[in-house]
Amino acid sequence: MSERNALILTLVTTCFLSNCGMVKTGRSLGSVEDGQVVDRDLEHAVANNSDTVIDDRFVREVLANDLSTSILRRRMQLVNIEAQANRHDSSVQDSLAVYSDGEDTAVIYISQTKALLQSLSLRSNKTALNDSIRVGIVESLMKHRFDLGGKDALGLLLVKDLENSSHFRFEFHKGYLKRIEYETRYLD
Repeated sequence: MSERNALILTLVTTCFLSNCGMVKTGRSLGSVEDGQVVDRDLEHAVANNSDTVIDDRFVREVLANDLSTSILRRRMQLVNIEAQANRHDSSVQDSLAVYSDGEDTAVIYISQTKALLQSLSLRSNKTALNDSIRVGIVESLMKHRFDLGGKDALGLLLVKDLENSSHFRFEFHKGYLKRIEYETRYLD
């Protein structure tokens, strides 16, 4: 079975089993090795006391409602901007803009037609995701939100979209959410 077919089969199976909603999983979508789907980020996370949830709706809604580039640009100050060649057409210049407020940082990819959040690090409680998720909340709220009630303690929680192209990383310390990070792999 080709890598592409294996990934399509995994996507269809995941969507069917989850009814295209939220799926708790010990594996995520990634490369295929010996017929098995492997994600190196997930392997690292599992080794570091983590849980992974695929929740496409959460990722999409948070990006659209809470972390739109216009909201981030209003809340943070431009720190740096660099021109870089477009991946598909080197004659076109895109930009990578870094915004920060001293505690939180956002990196925004700006092309001629769009601006997309590339990465984000939240260390303050200034930004709420999905109306209630912010740095400093108790771990039990996150367990409830992502249906992880049976877990003793969370060290790291990864919440990914169905395509495994974007993910939120929630880090916990002593029962509280310590940091929220976001990263996307694809900007096209």
